[in-house]
Amino acid sequence: MRDRSDQFIDLAGTLRRDEAGATMIEYGIIMGLVSFAIIAALLSIQNMIGNDVFTVVASALSSI
Repeated sequence: MRDRSDQFIDLAGTLRRDEAGATMIEYGIIMGLVSFAIIAALLSIQNMIGNDVFTVVASALSSI
């Protein structure tokens, strides 16, 4: 019969080789950085496009 320390060592080895969680975290970080870049880009061009664009889009959507 195996004792608990051997079972724990086997479990720790299995978890160390499992990379699914690390990949998920990496994708989450990439998505966060892309979202941050999109928001920063939109905020930087906000003054160039002005509020007229948003008014036109809002009136077009209300007429549907």
